Amino acid sequence: LQWIAVDVGQGDASLLITPKQEVLLIDTGPPVFNRPSNVLETLNQLGINRIHTLLITHPHADHDGQLLTILEALPVGRVAHNGSEALVLSSPTQIVGRHDTLHIGDLVVDILHPSLPALPDNNHSIVAHISWGNCDLLFTGDAEMKAEHALANIYGHALHTLDAIKVGHHGSKTSTSPLLLSKIAPDTTTARWALISAGRFNRFGHPSKEVVRRLNDAGIQSWITANEGYLHVHVSEYRMVNMRTGSSLTCAYN
Repeated sequence: LQWIAVDVGQGDASLLITPKQEVLLIDTGPPVFNRPSNVLETLNQLGINRIHTLLITHPHADHDGQLLTILEALPVGRVAHNGSEALVLSSPTQIVGRHDTLHIGDLVVDILHPSLPALPDNNHSIVAHISWGNCDLLFTGDAEMKAEHALANIYGHALHTLDAIKVGHHGSKTSTSPLLLSKIAPDTTTARWALISAGRFNRFGHPSKEVVRRLNDAGIQSWITANEGYLHVHVSEYRMVNMRTGSSLTCAYN
């Protein structure tokens, strides 16, 4: 499985591509003006000409700003979203919430949050758990502490199986709560990774130094697109490798 966090600036867009070239795109990043879409450029470089599922975590422009651009350029099998805003699109749509599961070839996506009906705010972002072999990934959209505490209370100890997390809300101090981290990383001896998608010199100061410190204190190594550019991780049955740095992580559970 290939996991590519596209460097979309102050926004989110993650590609997951199976060995059979089945593609899940989680969010699209912000709109682009007077320049090509960085998401479409990445797909073109990879030789991808179809998206199986496009999952929009919530209807904010830094997450769905290129939705129409992508739908006009490529066939998309379905657009999954939380239903907080009506979408009239050229591709089929599917409203998903807690307890729903999406299948993209052999890739299984379990929706942990929100309960439906959802509102168009950060705390109703879709939170998705993705397993590939023994490796477990969590994508959190812009979920903030209220949503994180709900996840911690509902799933509790089960979250400790996670190997990597796409940090909520671009590393804002309103997310990545100590409670959530205590469930994901109950000890600091097991290696885990975190991805923070944020724009260089963004006006919000993301990621918060406090969040980076929380991750470090929990023993979680963080990668920040504002510093690293795009992230490319190869996920095998038992191992993840950052293809840009050569760093590797052995998936610890399951």
